Amino acid sequence: MKKTAFIIMIITIFSKFLGLGRDLFLSYFFGAAGISDAYLVSLTIPSVIFGFISIGIVTAYIPMQSRIVSQYGEKEGTNFTNNFVNINLVMVTVILVAGLVFTEQIVKVFALGFSGDTLDMTIKFTRVSLFGMYFSALISIFSGYLQVRNNYIVPALIPFPLNIIIIISILFAYNGNYIILVYGTLLATAAQFLMLIPFIRKENFKYKAFIDFKDENIIKTFYIALPAVIGISVN
Repeated sequence: MKKTAFIIMIITIFSKFLGLGRDLFLSYFFGAAGISDAYLVSLTIPSVIFGFISIGIVTAYIPMQSRIVSQYGEKEGTNFTNNFVNINLVMVTVILVAGLVFTEQIVKVFALGFSGDTLDMTIKFTRVSLFGMYFSALISIFSGYLQVRNNYIVPALIPFPLNIIIIISILFAYNGNYIILVYGTLLATAAQFLMLIPFIRKENFKYKAFIDFKDENIIKTFYIALPAVIGISVN
């Protein structure tokens, strides 16, 4: 465990440096211009809208999944995870539809003072970045799923493809096709989840499309998540 903790610490340090490099690239190529403002706000909106929910999800999911596997076996644990995934995807869809319908109003709340081309660009960027919530939900749940199985290193590695793809997107967007920035970030978020898939399969996880809102374990999980969601949302 000490060795794993040390490896995760090293990975995290390098990941933070790569994240700093990403921010330096953005500021070097676009500076404090309307483009970077629009881009950063478009990323902030989905992270605020769904970010606190995803943290609450992991907080509640890990102990519940561990308990179910311990008491009822792997099959019940897999069923619970499938149900939990599908319910969260439904939640994301509802949030996404509301976000797409009221994008302009939401942007104006997050970006007071934006007008003209900057406002239009932010709205356009946000409508793309909102789709990243699907991948964020899946990443949150399956990172927890792997941690329950004592795989802590792979979830710690997923910021690397995110930062690398965003840096490449910044370079391509510099030629004037600025929408590449936000599409690149969406691809980068998807790449994080794709990186998890081989390790999820290695654990013999099989996806099933079903939803049971009345599942007692699901209800307990959301009760556990509620205090964390409220606390993080206040912050």
